[in-house]
Amino acid sequence: MTDAPRVIPSGGWTVEHLDAPPESRYRHELTDGALTVAPSSSSPHQAVAMRLGVRLEALAPEPLIVTQAVEIRFGRQLTRVPDVLVVRSDQPGRHWFAPSEVLVAVEIESPGSHREDRATNPRCTPGMESRTTGGSSSTGRWSACTASGTVTATR
Repeated sequence: MTDAPRVIPSGGWTVEHLDAPPESRYRHELTDGALTVAPSSSSPHQAVAMRLGVRLEALAPEPLIVTQAVEIRFGRQLTRVPDVLVVRSDQPGRHWFAPSEVLVAVEIESPGSHREDRATNPRCTPGMESRTTGGSSSTGRWSACTASGTVTATR
């Protein structure tokens, strides 16, 4: 996808539009065919995601994969890009995963994203249950959606 403005496709945006080259430096998500474009996360936001990813990576047994900012495709017109994911996939090199491959999806709330993170994202994770944990970092809180509905957080 290009960074230049584009005409809204008849019938709304689809994952096929997101897959069209070239790649973009922006994050793209779809909600019922509506396109949401966001800039890269702030440095503190990315630092929290990296620290959490490193800890999860140390705990994740084979064949689980810990990754950051990779798309989950719920359908042709519904996608989400959580900050950190734990997945089990036969195709770990893809730039997207199916919900059935995602074991944990973490969304870190930042001052500019808390409304979207609290309102839209938890409702748009079919088959997953959301848990929110308070935090004292400069990025605020984080929430994790899991297939089991169980999240354990330690410091």
